[in-house]
This record gives sequence, C-alpha cells and structure tokens, in this order.
Amino acid sequence: KVKMEIKENFPYRYMYVERCEADDIIAILTKHAKEKVLIISGDKDFQQLQRYGKVRQFSPITKSNIKLTKEQAEEYLIDHIISGDTGDGVPNVLSQDDVFVSGLRQRPLSKKKREIIKDPLVANDDEVDRNLSRNRSLIDLSYIPNEYKEQILQEFDNVQVAPRGGLLTYFINNRLMDLEESIGDF
Repeated sequence: KVKMEIKENFPYRYMYVERCEADDIIAILTKHAKEKVLIISGDKDFQQLQRYGKVRQFSPITKSNIKLTKEQAEEYLIDHIISGDTGDGVPNVLSQDDVFVSGLRQRPLSKKKREIIKDPLVANDDEVDRNLSRNRSLIDLSYIPNEYKEQILQEFDNVQVAPRGGLLTYFINNRLMDLEESIGDF
C-alpha cells in the first residue's frame, strides 16, 4: 500500500522490477547514467560503483561523503569478493556454499592468504577459483544478468512521475497536517 501511495502521489520516479533488488536498479542506472550520480546510502556495496568515476556517495548516518578513487573502488570490490559478505549470506572464498545455513564456521582467511589469492601470478586451487566465481556473481554489481538490465532500463524510460499538485490533496486526505507545512521539501 505504501509503495503504491508513493508511486501515485509523490513527484518521484518510483520503480519496481520483478526479481531485482534496489541495489540492482541503482547499479544499472548508475552505469548507464550520462550525468553525475549521487547515491545517498551508507551501504558499502555501492562503493564499487565509484569505479565509474561519475559517482559520489553520501552516508546519511555518518553525514559524510564516502569517496574512493577508481582504483580504490576496484580494490574494495576484489577484497569484498574474497572476504564474502556475511550480511548478504555470501561466504568467503575458502568456505563452502552452505556454511551459513549449515551453522558451520567459515574457514579463517588471513591477510597473507588474502594477498596470495589476489596475486594473478599465483594459481589458486579449483575450489578457491570456483568460490571466487561464485562470490563475483553474487557481489559484483556488473554481473547483473542482461535480461534484468534491459527490464530496469525499460522501466526507467517508461516510469510515470506523479504531478506535484497531488501532494497537497494527499496530505489533506490523510490528515498529514505537519507535512502540509513542509510541502516544499517534497
């Protein structure tokens, strides 16, 4: 209900693409943007998007910019792929796929082992290579399947923005008197 109220009454581009998360939508729109992009989120997953150069990120929690060079963003992504992301259920490259659902502990990943895995001149074993591929497809936002990229871009081109004039009526009908006073902020 809230999603539909935002879509129908607020002067913002509201998008929903089946089977896509907001991260996917933000990543595709950022990659294809012709102008500069400001991402307002402290989510570290967006740091990798700074490799496109036209991206700035602001964390509303810390009230600070998260600023990386292209090289730092790429380095962050590689480290993230190797380390995994426990918050998103992605194990490190030394651990098996079901480590979290099985209640097992991840295999420890020392700084030395991490540097060895990063070294392109050192061959990893088959399991580490497979897990690198697994993590890259789950963490690297440039690995979003083409069918979703096309759906996201099409939805963005076709999204209808509600007129600003409907806000006052919405606030009145929903007895949001405090918001009426700040209507210019919307």
